[in-house]
Amino acid sequence: MAASITAPWAHIRARPATFPWSSTSSRYLTMRDGVRIAIDVTLPKPVRDGLPAIIRQTRYHRRFHYQPPFHLPELRRLFDRMYHARRYFVSRGYAWVDVCVRGSGASGGTRPMPWSADEIADGREIVDWVVAQPWSSGLVGARGVSYDGTCAEFMLSHPHPAIRAVAPCFSLFDVFEDIAMPGGIHLEKFTRNWAAFNAALDRNRFDEVLELIMGLSEAGQAQLAASPYARDGDSLVATALRVAPLTKLIVSRFVPGVAVVDDDPLGEILHEHLDGRRPSLDVHAAGHRLTFRDDTNFSDDLPDATIDSFSPHTYVDRFRGSGAAIYSYSGWLDGAYQRAAIKRLDALDDRGHRMIIGPWEHGGQQDISPWESSREPLFDHEAELLRFFDAHLLGDEALRESWDGEPRIRYFTMAAERWRTADAWPPLFRPMRWHFGPDGRLSTVPTDVDAEDRLFVRGRHGSGAAGRWSCLLPLLTHTHYVAQTGDDIVEYRSSPLPEDLEVTGHPILHVEMTSTMEDPRLFAYLEDVEPNGTSHYVTEGQLRALHRAHSGPVGWHPSVPNRSYRRADGMPTARGELIALEFDLLPTSYLFRRRHALRLVLAGADADHFTIGPHGAHHIRVHSCWIDLPVVARN
Repeated sequence: MAASITAPWAHIRARPATFPWSSTSSRYLTMRDGVRIAIDVTLPKPVRDGLPAIIRQTRYHRRFHYQPPFHLPELRRLFDRMYHARRYFVSRGYAWVDVCVRGSGASGGTRPMPWSADEIADGREIVDWVVAQPWSSGLVGARGVSYDGTCAEFMLSHPHPAIRAVAPCFSLFDVFEDIAMPGGIHLEKFTRNWAAFNAALDRNRFDEVLELIMGLSEAGQAQLAASPYARDGDSLVATALRVAPLTKLIVSRFVPGVAVVDDDPLGEILHEHLDGRRPSLDVHAAGHRLTFRDDTNFSDDLPDATIDSFSPHTYVDRFRGSGAAIYSYSGWLDGAYQRAAIKRLDALDDRGHRMIIGPWEHGGQQDISPWESSREPLFDHEAELLRFFDAHLLGDEALRESWDGEPRIRYFTMAAERWRTADAWPPLFRPMRWHFGPDGRLSTVPTDVDAEDRLFVRGRHGSGAAGRWSCLLPLLTHTHYVAQTGDDIVEYRSSPLPEDLEVTGHPILHVEMTSTMEDPRLFAYLEDVEPNGTSHYVTEGQLRALHRAHSGPVGWHPSVPNRSYRRADGMPTARGELIALEFDLLPTSYLFRRRHALRLVLAGADADHFTIGPHGAHHIRVHSCWIDLPVVARN
């Protein structure tokens, strides 16, 4: 039970499910410009006055239409990622509002870019309608996972006095660095799959959506067949491969698309929206046109917009002034969103806000610590979020004071399999410098001769098809993190550790290098090696040399290099030029056990996820290198 938290259970025992029944109705709300927005309202039965409300705005359909027998809860919940959350909150006296955001699902309007200004502005009008209902307490919270979490956060860019608490879960803060261009390198696999996913939704073809999610397309099946799970005889993968054609046929028949609205029982308005819907921004094509944060050429509809136009960090001053509490919620292998949660908490800089980072991938449906015997998560996300919203929406001062008195940060240390708390990030640490020496040695003792290794880059090395970046839009419910192998890497390994080493924070890598290619990329992977030689992935980082200029330290970690990624700060690289790259690996909290070893792997490409440079095969010579690990002392 290591990954569970015991602290909230006294509160949860006092908050049993007292409303076993609920009712859902839907309607269109007409916005200021005449666009009709589809919403569902789920209320406890019997309905009573004074209900706080949770709003979830989504780009992924507020609800699907189900033909019998898929209307049964046991089957419907397979396709409704918020089924359990909605039922949990409504049974405890909350109203729950699901919204198809502008230009998606059953709603009208267009989508010139994700989280457009009009989409964001709709949130305030939706809150106005909610608090005007006879059942409303006048207090509102917002939450969501991934895109929906960013919708929740953006509700604070037009502050409303009714919004008191927001939980952006497993969601970005800086679109450029957190998802589109980590380290300034296009995350090509994600943008390609997400663009195809969105296009299928906009065509109202849920069978095509399922192909992408479950890997049931021809390409997806080939990928699954080559996965470690298929080789290990995993029954779920084998079943997916065997029943793929039948699954698509069943879904196209019984889950044909987005649900109609009660105002439009024949679907006339819905089909009017679908027939007249303009294509959304192709984020994959836009990613290929993007090099710098301030580029303005990625959207034909909004020629002056930059990627920061729809990035939450741009509007953080509004969030601070909203008066609402924000709970940043992520996992250590949730893409780069754990760094997003850290940046968000630091930017808000107020004791009323909280952060939790657990042993989870994107969405928190798996426990990804390599030292847990089961991937089944033991942590009750809904219980934790109920505590948060209860503290801010029930008007109970004692409950609010109890919440405010807790540490601001809760995080999980993998391998130690323990939860920790802190009031600031990172926790107090000492940097431990590990030098790269000859013959692949990694040591805390500097050597007279620096490592000088040749790294071949042929564009074929990949970090694994189902890891940190793939889980952002999973091809299957499994996530598999692999040790880095192959001919296109160089590795450095320490001697067995004489004592336990807890690394909590942001490892910082320094590499001096030359390349036969202009503008090279560098990828780094930190791993834990057991005495028997088994290697476990811990974290990674990457940087495109064009973006190597520093713009000063970041506020929350003075040793982390901060980059603007703006055109004025770009630094072209000549072939053969000696350059220094210094960048942080994604933050982690991990205990390297005594007698285990550290392994640091360098590569010049990650063909499984990131775009490959345009110059073809080349090689990199690495010279003076070291990595600073943030080591936390424990009594």
